[in-house]
Amino acid sequence: MEIFQKSVENNHLVNIDKEQVEKAFKKFKENYSPAKLSEIKKPNR
Repeated sequence: MEIFQKSVENNHLVNIDKEQVEKAFKKFKENYSPAKLSEIKKPNR
């Protein structure tokens, strides 16, 4: 079962600011890069 109707989803995707999405995705990739994730200390077992 879908949460949103395809027409509503497509309408929002068409109107989205692609430049803003690119900036947000770049920031996401920087925050969740393998190098950053490797810096997270794993708990001792």
